[in-house]
Order: sequence, then structure tokens, then C-alpha cells
Amino acid sequence: MHQVKLEVFEGPLDLLLHLVRKNEVDIFDIPIHQITSQYLDYLALMRDYDLNTTSEFLVMAAILIQIKSKMLLPRIEPTVEEIEEDPRSELTRMLLEYKEYKEAAHFLNERRESQDKVYSRTPNKDTEGFVEANLFELLDAFAKLIQKREERVGEIIADEINIAQRMEELMSFFERTERKSFSLLLSKYRTKRELIATLLALLELVRLRKLRVLQSEPFSEIWIYRDAA
Repeated sequence: MHQVKLEVFEGPLDLLLHLVRKNEVDIFDIPIHQITSQYLDYLALMRDYDLNTTSEFLVMAAILIQIKSKMLLPRIEPTVEEIEEDPRSELTRMLLEYKEYKEAAHFLNERRESQDKVYSRTPNKDTEGFVEANLFELLDAFAKLIQKREERVGEIIADEINIAQRMEELMSFFERTERKSFSLLLSKYRTKRELIATLLALLELVRLRKLRVLQSEPFSEIWIYRDAA
């Protein structure tokens, strides 16, 4: 069975930040019931797509459920000395710290790429202004494609699909084509197993830095590019 190691792409805090942005909620006032439900839905989705989630995802799920349980408890009016801390405060602190870390890493990566263009690469006008799409936006787009398939299939048997062969097919395609939208790239595949095999092959090629997934802005069309490195 071929599994993509998810930790090389995104972690549980990336998923939470994605949900905060997607739902357009205040990071200081997270609707914990809604976010927990959606977080668990993503875990189920990743399991269905044979993505190998780490124990960190399960630990975060437990933390969210614990916070949700605390917030469902009857509230007792505290005295001035007994003012209780919001159960979400530690989660908010973690997200804010991680968000700052990601922004700093993104800035440094942009500086590195800028230097690479000056000294070793021919600038690619087509990708200027584009940013890397995160894994969960890719999963959102993929889930929409799956829902459009009318074919009903039973249990997915991952080892029926030759992921290595699908990777070769994708690389051969991108030797002839510089870019393709994610939706059009997968449009020729008809069965759920074919789609999942292609997703796994694509993620593996992204991990190996053979392909890139880019967007002009968050939640917009996702484009697949051959990596120019």
C-alpha cells in the first residue's frame, strides 16, 4: 500500500489555520463546535484518501474535543478571584505563534527564491504573484471533484493502483506542458480509485520538488506547474 507522509506537507496547526481562514472567523473567538466538527471531517477525508496522518493530528483532535467539552459544561458565575480562563486561550496562543512562524518562513522563502531568480534561474512570468497552495485547499478541490463523479464504488483498494506509474505519467505530461489547472488535470480520470491514485502521485511529486501547486490567492483556482529548480 502506498501512503504519502502528510507531515512533509502540513500539520494539525496548518489545518486549524486553514479552517479559521475558510470560515472567516476571529482567531480570538474560535467557534469551537464548528471547527472541531470540520477538523474531524478532514481527518476522515484524509483517511479515505490514504494519507498517512501522524499522531499529532489525533492529539490535536483530542485537545479540540476536550475544549469543546469544557465549553459545554454549565457555567458557574465566578467570583472576582476565581475568574476562569477561556478554554480556547491556549489554542489561540498556539495558533498565533505558529501563524507568525509560518509568515516568517514564507518571507525567508520568498527572499531565497528571489535570490535564486537573480543568480540561477530565468524568471517565470507566469508564476509571479502566485503563492503555494496548501494541502487542505488541494483536498477541498479534490473533494469537489469526487462529489461530481456519479459512479458509486465500494471500498478503495489502494494497492490496485500503481502510484509509481502514475508519477511517471504526470512527469511525462509536464515535460510537454508547463502548467495545468488541477481540475482539468484530473478531469480525464473517471473512477474514484484513479482520482485518488493521481492525487497521491501528485503529492509525492510535490514532496520530491518535481511539481508545484500554486494559486493567485487563497481559495482560488489551483494550478500545477513543473518545478523550474
